[in-house]
This record gives sequence, structure tokens and C-alpha cells, in this order.
Amino acid sequence: MSGSQLSALAMKNDMADQDQAAITSADGNYDIFEHLKLSGEPLIPQLTPDFPDGKPGRVSNATEVEKTVLKLNGYRVKYQEYWRSTANDTSTGTSSHEFILDGLMAC
Repeated sequence: MSGSQLSALAMKNDMADQDQAAITSADGNYDIFEHLKLSGEPLIPQLTPDFPDGKPGRVSNATEVEKTVLKLNGYRVKYQEYWRSTANDTSTGTSSHEFILDGLMAC
């Protein structure tokens, strides 16, 4: 795989991470603030950048979430195709991730 292909794959991975975060925070993370209210504790500094005004984020509607889910699923299919294609680049004919997992299991 060329350097440009690896760069493109890494960028897609970053986009998938962003899409995953959008799905898991689609409710605005209101529960964080409910728990903080119950405990009386402040928002931890690590989460301050995610909630600059100290309130839950914007709530996504079902259509927005579904579009993001479909986009993420499409990415996952392409990534799986990529990993399967790595079998053509190995001397064993198995995908690279299978080789790595086998190596980890032997450790």
C-alpha cells in the first residue's frame, strides 16, 4: 500500500471517529449534567472543551442520526474490503489483521 493510500485511510478513520462521536452524543449528553447536578460535582476539565458553555450539546434529530449511521456503515464496509484485500499482499494468503491477531495470541 502506498503512502498516499495509507494517508487516505487514516483520514477516513478520523472521519469515522467523528461520526461515531456524533452518534454517541446525539442526545446532547444531557445525562452528564443530570449526574453532576445529583453529585454536586463540577464538570471535569477534560470535558470542558466539549461543553464550553457548561450545558448539554445540541440534540440531533432521528434523520441526522440515521444519515450518520449509514455513512459510518459505508465506511466500515470499505475498511473491511481493504483488510480483506491485504491477503493479496501476504505470503500466507491471509489478511494482515489475521496475521497480527495470530501473533498477539502467541504472546
